[in-house]
Amino acid sequence: TFILDERVQLTVGLQTQERHLILFSDVLVIAKSKSSSSLKLKKQVHLSEVWTGTCLSEVTEKKMDPKNSFVIGWPTTNYVVTFSSADVKERWLSALLWHISEVKQNEYLKNLTLPILVLDADNGSSSTTVNVSNVETAESVMKRTLLQLGLPGRTSEHHLWVISGKDDPAYPLIGHEHPFSIALNCLRDSADQQQGTNNNTLLADGTEASCLDQLPKEKQCQFVLKPRLQAPMQLRRESLQKHAKRKKSLIDWALRRSTSTPTGSPPSQSPTTPRKLFGLSLSSVCPDGILPKPIM
Repeated sequence: TFILDERVQLTVGLQTQERHLILFSDVLVIAKSKSSSSLKLKKQVHLSEVWTGTCLSEVTEKKMDPKNSFVIGWPTTNYVVTFSSADVKERWLSALLWHISEVKQNEYLKNLTLPILVLDADNGSSSTTVNVSNVETAESVMKRTLLQLGLPGRTSEHHLWVISGKDDPAYPLIGHEHPFSIALNCLRDSADQQQGTNNNTLLADGTEASCLDQLPKEKQCQFVLKPRLQAPMQLRRESLQKHAKRKKSLIDWALRRSTSTPTGSPPSQSPTTPRKLFGLSLSSVCPDGILPKPIM
């Protein structure tokens, strides 16, 4: 059943694209304008695999207005979707959340046991399995995994990645995504390839769970939990501290140069004698305590 249709902007990183979103009761269609009267299909996603979020700054470096934007995604990508007004955004967000909830409630399979590879700061590894529901977020899965393994630290100190089993590189999850949907999408993609289709096949009720373990290892999606790297802000702070120390050492070198004496020579200045800069007294260089103007 058709619900809504809207022209929007989809942004990821620094790239923004004009797209059409068409919402049906069970599917979200993403299309591109070919002409004033025709559209080209870019993506078709079952609503059970769509997620939303508010973490705009995690998806794009651009300054986006949360009044008319929110995060939308599916396995395994995220975009900031921007609407023409705050009213249109609220209408879409409300409709999406309601229909996503309806579809998930009607899914036959609502839980999966996912294997998770856990890496520690010393490059050691262990593995565990976590039973996840079809509405559970990556943040929640991280919390339960850390508790299950008795690992110290908060979820903010760890990052959950997924290797989708496709040719895509490992993808770091922000926290609002649904690992259940990612795993199921991987399975459905494999079924599509075997059947020679590409329409996100919905497998027969109950067959998903039994097929997960039967996939070849290179086709299985793998979740990896590992410590986060040092925050860029902390790295920048350390760099600034090193730069400040370097500047201070250069000034000290210039001041020391005028007071240094050859080995064995008596000092030409007493400890109370004012220090000099390149042979000139500071009072002559800085009359009335005012720094001289730069040459360049």
